[in-house]
Amino acid sequence: VMDPAALTVEEAIRELTGVTDVQVSTGIRYDVSGITSEQADILARRLLANTAIQAIHRSPWQPADFPRANPADQT
Repeated sequence: VMDPAALTVEEAIRELTGVTDVQVSTGIRYDVSGITSEQADILARRLLANTAIQAIHRSPWQPADFPRANPADQT
């Protein structure tokens, strides 16, 4: 899955700072209240996220490395 916003930020970082080894990923944050953690998980899995391509986290997530998809077969 392409992430055009992340690619744009990566390019800007390279151009503005000269740093070439940079990885950016975008995401959406939902803050919910009034429901249990389990209910929030159900809400996220059923309505808010496409779990085939998005991850769900219950707390702030700061990965050491970003997951990368395999390149598409262009043949």
